[in-house]
Amino acid sequence: MKIVPSQCANCCAPVEIPEGASQVKCTFCESMLLIVRTESAISTEFQEELFERLQDAAAELELQKLGAKLRALVRRWKRSRARYSKDGQFAVPTRRGSRIAITAGLILLVLALVNAFVGPAVFFPALVFLGLVTFIGGLVMVDSADRYRKAHKKS
Repeated sequence: MKIVPSQCANCCAPVEIPEGASQVKCTFCESMLLIVRTESAISTEFQEELFERLQDAAAELELQKLGAKLRALVRRWKRSRARYSKDGQFAVPTRRGSRIAITAGLILLVLALVNAFVGPAVFFPALVFLGLVTFIGGLVMVDSADRYRKAHKKS
C-alpha cells in the first residue's frame, strides 16, 4: 500500500496519507482531516473548517429562502391593497357606502316604475338601467367590504 506524505491543515504537522483513504487523523493535534485529491496533488482540509463553511452556506441558503418568501408576501400584500386603492389614495370599502348605493339603485328603479305608469315612459329604460347598475354595484361593494374586513382581522 502506497503512503503519501502531507501536512495537517490544522497544525501543519506531517501526516501520512494511505492510498485510497478519504480522511485521516492527525497524530499530533488529533484533528480529523479530509483528503482532497486533484490530478496533480493530494492535500488535507480540516473537517471542522469544512463543516463551518457548510453551515455558513446552509444559513445563507436559508436566508435566501426566507427573503424569497418575504418578497412573495410583500407582492401578495401589495396586490391585495391595490384592490382597495383609488387614484393613488387608500380607500377602505365600507358597508355604509354599499347601503347608500343599494338604496340609490332601489330609488331609481321605483322612479322607473312611476315613470312607466304616470306619464310617457321616455326615461323608463335609462332609469331601469341606472337603477340596476347602481343596485348591483352596491351588492359588489358589500362583498368587497366583507373581504376587506376579513383580511384586516387576520393581520
